[in-house]
Amino acid sequence: MDKQTKILILGAKGMLGQDLVKILADFSLTLWDKGEIDITDQNMVDKKITALNPQIIINCAAYTAVDNCEIHKDLALQLNNQAVGYLAFCAKRIGAILVHISTDYVFNGQNVKGYSEDSQEFGPVNFYGESKLSGEKTLKNIGGKYYLIRTSWIYGKNGKNFVETMLKLGAEQKEVRVVNDQFGKPTYAVDWRLSCN
Repeated sequence: MDKQTKILILGAKGMLGQDLVKILADFSLTLWDKGEIDITDQNMVDKKITALNPQIIINCAAYTAVDNCEIHKDLALQLNNQAVGYLAFCAKRIGAILVHISTDYVFNGQNVKGYSEDSQEFGPVNFYGESKLSGEKTLKNIGGKYYLIRTSWIYGKNGKNFVETMLKLGAEQKEVRVVNDQFGKPTYAVDWRLSCN
């Protein structure tokens, strides 16, 4: 990737966004968060992104509060599905590559052999997973040039995450109680530098 490549990072103030900003610091970056753009507003998305005309759009923005997605289903669908469609249409129209971050929550976790990139055994067990799967389907239906990245248990120095919570509790308490019926593969946000170089 040429260092002059114009990259737009959406959700730039989030945990992954902040680390990507450091990782991609040598490129021509534009950093937008909800203060700069409302990705649920199609007109704003079209107008602002078209004017900027980036070559790559990295969408780190999402509604990720898993439990709250059950309460705020409309907001979860707006951010995790409809907004993805607006970004995909705009990216396709201007010829940009859209890098969209999704989640392993699109699966139900029942496949003991695990999942591959091509796995179609979807079956989200909560509304967060349903909303993210809807966004994936929207992106695929619109097409264009895109990368769909499913990740899990992202942790980093910025933001709330499982690893930081466990470290904090371990330092504060003699004994830490935590659920033991979940399996995951923590993803260190800074390790994205390996695929960005």
